[in-house]
Amino acid sequence: MRHALFILPAIALSGATLMSQAQPAPRPAQPPRPAATAPARATVRSGFSVQRLERIDALLQQYVDENRIGGAAALVLRDGKPVYEKAVGWADKEANRRMTTDTIFRIASQTKAITSVGVLALVEEGKIGINDPVSRFIPAYAKTTVAVAGDRARHGPPRQGGG
Repeated sequence: MRHALFILPAIALSGATLMSQAQPAPRPAQPPRPAATAPARATVRSGFSVQRLERIDALLQQYVDENRIGGAAALVLRDGKPVYEKAVGWADKEANRRMTTDTIFRIASQTKAITSVGVLALVEEGKIGINDPVSRFIPAYAKTTVAVAGDRARHGPPRQGGG
């Protein structure tokens, strides 16, 4: 895989949406700038649009401000190297401990999240379509059924937990 995007605890976005639409054209050689002149702000970092990466900051901070999440640590990798790394909010709000990029998370039941990231990577690579039925790849799922409310006699009590 060319690039990957991992955002914890439960935010996953497709790396393709962060990719810049076009790489800047190579510029002809220019004379060196005087030392007093500040360098121009980069618009592309390792193939990613800096403005789009900054959107992650705003979104994560908005989620913390709206109390949707207590905190988050985000990491975007390109060819195994960090392109973006940021922490916002609280690791433990009651203990007044801020989130850091090296905060250790206790993660349980991540089967769906990991499977979703894997499937989205395959979609991004064009190996499967987002609307392809699972039975195309796992024939045993061709005749699945879904329990509906009040159908306990056939299916037993509702399942607790997830995974």
